Amino acid sequence: MNAADYEKMAEQFDGNVTMIRLLSKYVREYADQIKDNAERSRMYQLADRTAHGQSRKEREWETLTNAARTYSGRRASDNPEPGFVVAMAKKWDDEPAQEAISNF
Repeated sequence: MNAADYEKMAEQFDGNVTMIRLLSKYVREYADQIKDNAERSRMYQLADRTAHGQSRKEREWETLTNAARTYSGRRASDNPEPGFVVAMAKKWDDEPAQEAISNF
C-alpha cells in the first residue's frame, strides 16, 4: 500500500473510531520505513490526523473552536489588552477563518 491507499482508507472509515486508530498505528509504522521524504511526510501527517480517531467533522470543529479562542483574545491570557483583542478579532475576516467556517 502507498500513501494514497492509506488516505483512501482513512476517508472510507471516517467516523469509525476504532478503525481509524488502528489505521493510524499501521500508517506510522509504514511511514517509519519510507525512504522518500515527501511520501514519509504525507504518511506522518495522516498518522497525526488519525491518531485520536476523530472524524473529519470533529477535527474541523476543533479547529474552529481553537480559532474562536485565539481570535477572541482568550488564548493570550485571562486579561488580554484591548488592542490585542481588537487585532485578533480582525482575523475572522481573513481567508483561512472564512474558509474553515464555510467548509464546516
